[in-house]
Amino acid sequence: ENGDIVKTTKLCEDIDNDQYTLWCIDNVARQIHPLTASNINKVFDLCHQVGPYWEEKCIVVNAGSYGSVGDPKSAITICNSPLSPPAQTECFRTVIGQLAPDPNLTVEQKASLCQLMAPPFSSQCFASLPK
Repeated sequence: ENGDIVKTTKLCEDIDNDQYTLWCIDNVARQIHPLTASNINKVFDLCHQVGPYWEEKCIVVNAGSYGSVGDPKSAITICNSPLSPPAQTECFRTVIGQLAPDPNLTVEQKASLCQLMAPPFSSQCFASLPK
């Protein structure tokens, strides 16, 4: 609501349908990506505003946004940040899913990006690369 992340999150939570609330929060998180202006530290500050329940989902969505606009290194940095195990797993699943089929990167470039990932995700990443 007029750029107020806290108010907009509250509006999402007030929807009387869990699936619509989830979609709404997902859209709030996607709107945060352009506000970060390529500064991944802003992801954490802005996602913190959605509250503790949604914060990690917001961070994961933003990692995926960085990956989808051709900045996998920033996406990996976000996923390597302190996240709960389920959130970190989801984060790397998203990023690896974008990285493996990316036609704009060579297998060598993909492998060097896999090396940046925390274990065990780095090995999962290597396993996803074409042989």
